[in-house]
Amino acid sequence: MLLCGLAVTLDAGWLRMLDESLLLAVRSAEDPSVPVGPVWAEEFARDLTALGGYTLLILISVSVWAFLRLERSRGEAAWFAATAAGGYLLNFTLKHLVGRPRPDLVKHLSFVDSPSFPSGHAMMTTVIFLAIGLLLCETVSRQAVKTLAIALPLTVATSVSLTRVYLGVHYPSDVFAGICCGLAWTSGCWQIRPINRDESARIQGKPAFKRAT
Repeated sequence: MLLCGLAVTLDAGWLRMLDESLLLAVRSAEDPSVPVGPVWAEEFARDLTALGGYTLLILISVSVWAFLRLERSRGEAAWFAATAAGGYLLNFTLKHLVGRPRPDLVKHLSFVDSPSFPSGHAMMTTVIFLAIGLLLCETVSRQAVKTLAIALPLTVATSVSLTRVYLGVHYPSDVFAGICCGLAWTSGCWQIRPINRDESARIQGKPAFKRAT
């Protein structure tokens, strides 16, 4: 609902003014092609933004799927694969349905060749890392560890999102929408995932049924 509302208001004057003012806020007043901060900040941002690049996310996704398939269960592996693949498909569809051009107010400091809304880096970092965090929550009992398993993916997604604005390749509203869409997609997939008898028993803290011998 929030994403739809934001997509509808993309051409609103107040949103464009807010997006542009935030983009300019992280650029030098004398030369908008130069980002604010120390000289190493631009390279740091490029390194951090790579965490949301499709190459790295696909490698992580395949590795997690293989681990789940070999060490956990086919159901968990299938759920993770479907969540990741569905996220990619949803992001691609939304980008081309909305067709928002990339910011042209400042120089791009990272290569881009796709529509701007919603941010793929923001959305897919949220989808992949949050999915991993939710699976980790199923394997631990301490609440502090469960909280960390959810908080860390969201911190990574937010950090990557900020670099997309800093590098001038996304409007702030693009990355905000990406995070929201990633949260909604992964949470929705988690809620409707199939739970087998053994998993249900583990979640409820009861001993799993064993096959009679």
